[in-house]
Amino acid sequence: MVMTCPEWVEPRYTAATPRVSTMLITLGWASLAALFTFSIAMVVWGRHGDNSISF
Repeated sequence: MVMTCPEWVEPRYTAATPRVSTMLITLGWASLAALFTFSIAMVVWGRHGDNSISF
């Protein structure tokens, strides 16, 4: 006779796991922050606000 643990239930992953969902949300916020930073950098560079380049 094989003894099995009755409270063990094999996990079923039918939807996105919370870890994947959290990772996607974090990736979305990180990309939004990077896009915003790049946008501000382009405005400053376009107005020559940092005086690092003399055209």
